[in-house]
Amino acid sequence: MVFDGSDLRMPAKNATGVKDGVVVFGYYGHGNLGDETNLRQLISELRTLDPLLPIAVISGNPEQTAVRYSVPAFGRLALGQLQSHFRNMKWLIGGGGNLFQDRSSLRSLVYYSGLVQLAKYCGMKIFLYGQGIGPVRSRVGQSIARSALNQADLISLRDKLSWLALADLGVTRPEVHWTADPLLMMNPISKTAVRRFWGETPDHCSRVGVVLRRERVIPIRAWIDLVRSLRKENRVAVYLIITEPSDFQLAATVAEAAGVMLLPPAADWEELQAAIGGLDLVVSARLHGLVAGVVQGVEGFGLSCDPKIEGFCLQLNLPFQQMQKALDLEVLSGRILRQLYQPDLEETCTQAKVSFWQNRARENRVLLKKVIAPR
Repeated sequence: MVFDGSDLRMPAKNATGVKDGVVVFGYYGHGNLGDETNLRQLISELRTLDPLLPIAVISGNPEQTAVRYSVPAFGRLALGQLQSHFRNMKWLIGGGGNLFQDRSSLRSLVYYSGLVQLAKYCGMKIFLYGQGIGPVRSRVGQSIARSALNQADLISLRDKLSWLALADLGVTRPEVHWTADPLLMMNPISKTAVRRFWGETPDHCSRVGVVLRRERVIPIRAWIDLVRSLRKENRVAVYLIITEPSDFQLAATVAEAAGVMLLPPAADWEELQAAIGGLDLVVSARLHGLVAGVVQGVEGFGLSCDPKIEGFCLQLNLPFQQMQKALDLEVLSGRILRQLYQPDLEETCTQAKVSFWQNRARENRVLLKKVIAPR
């Protein structure tokens, strides 16, 4: 059955009249590979803890979400369904992502903060799961975020910069845990699957994958020049990789102008892992390109257009470059190639470091169990 919000069967309170079940919210239904995988993983974790737990999802594409994950789903602005669910269900869980920030827009911060406030008004408990917090730069945004985040009962954070952002905002009421990105719990794809993706005939040079990001402060010409600079190295084959639909046009333009191959958009997280698993280096302006690289054991280099890239790279000891208009792309290209050929000259992401943060990521599962167990 497809749930579109017009004929949504409400989960009733349990036999004792106690609120029961979970409503999940996040940046879902927009085709972002990392966010969709976060949702899939979160639903799987919840089902493992309690196969009968009622779960509903707030989505930008409720029909697709309902079919894909076999859960009731309703639209982000379906206010009647929102309020009905919030009155009957126990927990509101904010899935992994950078939801509480005003960098992309103040409107999204107002929306997610409003969800939290409405849920609290309806008597729900609130768990913000594997979250990145910030940046919140405007005074009105800081006030909105502080009020909403202080309504949460439990928050798990994926990086230290988010911990510092909470402190800067004056968020003191919730129980807070510094964990790691939940997708670090994913298993690596097998070498057989990687070979199946890339074919049996290896390139006679090193493969470098570049994950671009459409960003106002970085002109298309800068991306083209960077990719061309990498391509000039005779021993390197450059591939462009997409993790979010909004980056497709940028990647297609850069691929044509720079004369490199644009890989087809991955259908799911496993296909992304297979693509990245066949690289010698992944250079990414998107967080989940770096996460997939770490899971697959591939060297990484971050292009930081926002703090979540920087936060992840600092935790995992990955080299990164803050992207800005006045940037010497030849120098940046040289750093990237050094990471390819002489990684010890840059930061080193050791297996011990990866294992440490994967264990921290698993603490998200422990916290979910704490939330779901007492029914």
